[in-house]
Amino acid sequence: MLKFMAVHPVAEKDCHFLQKKIQKILKGNSPLWVRSYLDQTTGHRYCIWLASNKTELIKIFNDSGIPYETIFPVEERVQDLWQEKWERYLAAN
Repeated sequence: MLKFMAVHPVAEKDCHFLQKKIQKILKGNSPLWVRSYLDQTTGHRYCIWLASNKTELIKIFNDSGIPYETIFPVEERVQDLWQEKWERYLAAN
């Protein structure tokens, strides 16, 4: 599975309503929603998904009537995975 970020305008629809709608479409299958981040200043929701490809996500959003502005592949970078580089960065600064 690949990891994607989908950028959505914050809809007027209730978050629970959207979640139930997506759950009915997915029925426990791929793709898998991981988490979302909300930026209230810009009015966007940034959602992390695991999916086989971008087309799979586009179909889910179109079938469920959930608007999106863009979808792009992402890779996770966290401090534990890059400990050695992080320690060098801290020592240099």
